[in-house]
Amino acid sequence: LYSIGELIKRKNHKFVIDALKEELVNNPHLYYVIAGNGKLTDYYKEYIHENGLDNKVILLGFRKDARKLMYGMDAFVFPSYQEGLPVSVIEAMSAGLPIIATDIRGNHDLIQSGKNGYLYTVNDTNTFIKEVHTLMNNIEIRKELGNQAQKDADEYSIENVDPKIMELYK
Repeated sequence: LYSIGELIKRKNHKFVIDALKEELVNNPHLYYVIAGNGKLTDYYKEYIHENGLDNKVILLGFRKDARKLMYGMDAFVFPSYQEGLPVSVIEAMSAGLPIIATDIRGNHDLIQSGKNGYLYTVNDTNTFIKEVHTLMNNIEIRKELGNQAQKDADEYSIENVDPKIMELYK
């Protein structure tokens, strides 16, 4: 699982760590990778260590290649409390990743649950875990949702957005 975002409270990465703590320990194939840094970086490092997740939750820090890393991941997780229109979700969609995201403004403009990813209510652990299990245990669903996400992201490509912006300026 992959996330991009500052290590701040609003991004809610701790929810993912807590929701999957037992599974991360017991499943040798499950990892949570986060690209980004922020004022909670030291807190997260300590929290991960205290919970025995040093090799399971990987903090990459700020990365210029964060988008390229998406191509080695199985799913994109976006647990934020609040967003506008999240560019990292659009980038993950364009990389063909299925999305698991909170049902908030911005996310629900991009994600159609069951079509190109899944939406869950903020901090709804049961639904989140169910969605993770669906993607972990069914490669066909993962591919289907990822393929649709990639198609849907095209709406936000430069080729499609630039003419609309130019029309607004006219």
